[in-house]
Amino acid sequence: LADCASHPQFVALCHIAGAAAEASARLFAVDQNGRRAFNPDSAANIALRLGRATEEAAKHLLTLGVTQERIDAALVDLGFAKGYFGGAAVGPVGRDTVAIQRRVVAAMMAEGARLVSTGAVKRSGDIDVIAVHALGFPRWRGGPMLAAQQMGLLQMRKDMERWARESPIWAPPPLMTQAIRHADGFAALDKLRA
Repeated sequence: LADCASHPQFVALCHIAGAAAEASARLFAVDQNGRRAFNPDSAANIALRLGRATEEAAKHLLTLGVTQERIDAALVDLGFAKGYFGGAAVGPVGRDTVAIQRRVVAAMMAEGARLVSTGAVKRSGDIDVIAVHALGFPRWRGGPMLAAQQMGLLQMRKDMERWARESPIWAPPPLMTQAIRHADGFAALDKLRA
């Protein structure tokens, strides 16, 4: 049981459930059956910005010689229903698969951190909820903020410092540096903002 509770997928699913429960009220509305349902209209601009970050990452990977098929296969392997370019097949998993996933998650996390820092959303958990509900980010990965954290924020920041020489989409945001100082990462910062 302890092994299950510490499994990354269990942690991610609990994170999304908790983040949805604590999400800004404007992200959810009560539907006609009295149930709380995600309100895509209230999150449209934020979802567009996160989607644009994904687009920029995918298009930049093309300039590095990565094919659309490899990008799509990496995203499907990450847990998306289909890749950015529409492919839905999982390809053989290799080192480039993980590298592609890290770049896309890093771009989304960086944009999410910028949105939190500017006050467009209150908490990083809101970013994860929006990514899962509006963009199809795999729920069992917990959204881009938690996924980046589970990939290792310290190493990811080092990678992003290198990638940022290629494109500003990977410039490490200050909120990321703050999250690295806490064992609970972005969740700890969310508690401080509450």
